[in-house]
Amino acid sequence: MNSGKVNKYRHSEKKYFDDCHVQVDEHFVEIKSLSIRIRVLTTGTGSPLLFIHGAPAAGAIWMPLVSNLQGYDNIIIDRPGCGLSERTSYKDLSRDQLQSIMVATIDAVLDHFKIPQIPVVSSSFGSGLTLLYALKRAGRISKLVIEGAPALIEGSHVPAFMKPMLLPGLRWIIPRLPTTAAIMKKIMIGLGHRHSIEQQVITGAFIDWYISLFNTGRTQVNEISLIIQAYPLGKARQSFMLSDREIEEIKHPTLLLWSTDDPFGGIQTAQLLKTKLKNAFLIPLENSGHLPWLDQPEIHAEEIKKFI
Repeated sequence: MNSGKVNKYRHSEKKYFDDCHVQVDEHFVEIKSLSIRIRVLTTGTGSPLLFIHGAPAAGAIWMPLVSNLQGYDNIIIDRPGCGLSERTSYKDLSRDQLQSIMVATIDAVLDHFKIPQIPVVSSSFGSGLTLLYALKRAGRISKLVIEGAPALIEGSHVPAFMKPMLLPGLRWIIPRLPTTAAIMKKIMIGLGHRHSIEQQVITGAFIDWYISLFNTGRTQVNEISLIIQAYPLGKARQSFMLSDREIEEIKHPTLLLWSTDDPFGGIQTAQLLKTKLKNAFLIPLENSGHLPWLDQPEIHAEEIKKFI
C-alpha cells in the first residue's frame, strides 16, 4: 500500500475509532519464520484478551465490542495480508502450512507482549484458524469465545452471495472494483445484518472504514487467495476441514455467541459444534448476523466478561 493510501486508510480508521470512543496504541510485531511484520492494536488496561478477525477484514472490526470491554488489555491482530500487516503467500497452501502460519503469528504476538496464556475471541475464518492454533498450542489458550459460525467445521459454508468472488477471473476482478456505501450495505445485509443496517446500529463510521479497507489496500485480494484454498469455487475442501476427532481434542471452556440465522451456518451448526467441543456453552441470538457483536456490542461484552 503506497503512502497516500495508507494515510487515507488511517484517516478513516481514526474517525471510526473516535466514533467508538476508543484510544488505540499501534505495534508492529516481527514474525521471523514468515519474514513479515504484522500490525497489532491494543486498547484498555487489565487482563489480556486476544482478538482474531475473519475474512476479509482487519482487527479494527472488533472496536464496537472492545469499546465495551473495560478492564481488559485488548490485543487485536491484523492477520497477515490484512489492514496494515504485511502479507504472506497463500498460494497452493496445505492445511498444515496454514496451521503453521497461524501458530507463528499468534506465538509471535504473545511472545512480544510476554504473555504465556490468554483467552481468545475470534470470528468466522479467524475462528477456524484459532481452532487450528488450539490443536498445536493448547497450553497458550485459557478460554475460547467464538463469535458466529467458524470456518473449517462441518455445517459451515460460504453463502451464495459470496461465491462469485471465489470464481476464476471474478476473484481477481471483484476486489479491484471500487466499493461504495451502497455495495457495503448490501454486503452487510448479505451477512445477516439487515436489522442493524436499517436501524443504523451499524454506524456510518464503520461503513466508511470498511469501504476504505476494501478500496485502499490488498486485504480483499489476499484474503480471497486464502479462502479459495479451503473453499475452492465456494465448496469446502475436506482436507482443510477439522475432523470430529480434532474438535473433540479441544478441551478449553468455549463460549459460542451465535446468531440463530447466521448465513454461514445456522443454529443447528452451533448445536452440532457444541456437542463436539464438550466444554462449550451456547448463547443463541436474535436480530443478529454473522458478526453478531456488531448488532449487540453491549450484550456481547457482558457475556464475555461473565465467561472470562
